[in-house]
Amino acid sequence: MWELRESIPEAAALEAVSLPDMLAAINKVTERKFINLLRGLFKGAHSTEFIYLAYLTGILPIKKIKTQSALNNFDEFTMLDAKTLAPYIGFTKNEVAGLRQSYGRNFSEVKRWYDGYLLGTEHIYNPTAVVSLMMWAPIKMTW
Repeated sequence: MWELRESIPEAAALEAVSLPDMLAAINKVTERKFINLLRGLFKGAHSTEFIYLAYLTGILPIKKIKTQSALNNFDEFTMLDAKTLAPYIGFTKNEVAGLRQSYGRNFSEVKRWYDGYLLGTEHIYNPTAVVSLMMWAPIKMTW
């Protein structure tokens, strides 16, 4: 809330006791909506007044159908159906090729050790696995 007061001049004088109250008050003053990254702000109809877009990532047990769910009426992008977001789920082949060049790795060896996933037409590599391989695998991968 301190950062909001500092970065949004209209919020400086607002007396709010919670982040949702602060966002609602800023919205009332500025008529701007926020992109929400916090699941807790979805509860209640109040948040729909000031949240324009919510972006959640990770593995979530989301109940789309139950009426008591805080989340409903949303688009879902998964590993099995990533749609147009596939290139943003992990490293693309071109990104891995750039990394392997920077770290002196052989691309065929990188691909042999970690082949990634095929999401639609995109070949995607897990960023954690690729970074770990670049940083910690022996320079000459001969095993």
